[in-house]
Amino acid sequence: MFDEPVLEISTKEVVSVTPDTSITAAIGIMEKNHFHNLVVLDTDGLYLVNIQDLLIASNPESHVDEFMFKPHSIHKDTPTLDAICELIDSGQRAAPVVDNDGALAGIVTDWDIMKRGAESRILKDTGARRIMIRNPVSIRKTDSIGKARSIMRKNNIGRVLVVDEMDNLVGIVTGDDILRKIYKPTRRMTSGEPRGEKVTRMEQPVSLIMSSPVITADVDANLAEVANLLQKYDIRGVP
Repeated sequence: MFDEPVLEISTKEVVSVTPDTSITAAIGIMEKNHFHNLVVLDTDGLYLVNIQDLLIASNPESHVDEFMFKPHSIHKDTPTLDAICELIDSGQRAAPVVDNDGALAGIVTDWDIMKRGAESRILKDTGARRIMIRNPVSIRKTDSIGKARSIMRKNNIGRVLVVDEMDNLVGIVTGDDILRKIYKPTRRMTSGEPRGEKVTRMEQPVSLIMSSPVITADVDANLAEVANLLQKYDIRGVP
């Protein structure tokens, strides 16, 4: 388990854009494909952009080259377990997979690893409490969507827990929620919005877009069970 080359668990048909792609277009591609990261092919090599960075853009018609970064890439023959370590050390949630010439061969993400991990004996023998983040970042349900977005960006996280006045968990808001319900909404959030009324979308409370009730894992669950939850509900993390 995890001894196979990382290319075997990677996505080989990679969707990519160029540096002059607009942020609006890039977000649209991410939304359509349920991506959190997007490969940017430039004349001098490979770059990545992630959804957290694009969501803070002040001008949606500007280009992704303002936010793209040179990522850590992983060789296609690297054993998956070593690739996981490289991904963790890099602080990235996705990495381009390259061949001997440095050309793009695929992309591996934390989702690919979780999907593989659901079958792992190692993860079945490891309790979630051993690696879970204690005292995770949370906000009040009356806090603004803009505050949630800023917290995600500041802490490099994709989700924030939402609590009530008694600190009881009542919801969760993710970057995807902001993308779907704020940047590309299918309906208007309020009757007066979006034509310059007194309360803008980002000033609306997170309770309007949070997911509730929240999918959770038991504190005594093993990591394989957690990975199964992530895969079943197509989510990236659970309280």
